[in-house]
Amino acid sequence: MQADFCRAHVFQTFLWKVVEHAAKLVAGDPREETTEVGPLVRLSEAERVETWIKEAVDGGAKLVAGGERKGSVITPAILTATKPGMKIRDEEVFGPVVCIEPYEDFEQALADVNHSKYGLQGRPAHRDANRILTAYANLKWAR
Repeated sequence: MQADFCRAHVFQTFLWKVVEHAAKLVAGDPREETTEVGPLVRLSEAERVETWIKEAVDGGAKLVAGGERKGSVITPAILTATKPGMKIRDEEVFGPVVCIEPYEDFEQALADVNHSKYGLQGRPAHRDANRILTAYANLKWAR
């Protein structure tokens, strides 16, 4: 029970640190010096990303922060509780979106990342350097 609490605590702490950081990012007009997250290349791309976020939420994912669209600008979106088969998780979003998921089984976590045909979103983080090396050796970064 204590180990489960610790894992859940580590996940929640990491998640909220990412949320805090994302909340500080300025989304808007790229001509403004303070803008850190600019618009997507076309309005249709922003609408697509917005649709993928909504589809994920409708499918049970939790939108923890962001994801609001104003024209072609989308505030950085943070999702969790995504599942294989969701576009937001399986496809390359090309938008300001991150999916953060906890795991209980390290090998299953690697398999979940490898489920996507894109490996660009997978970044191993672990206190055990051997696990990080295992991840780099086993993740399919590009196909």
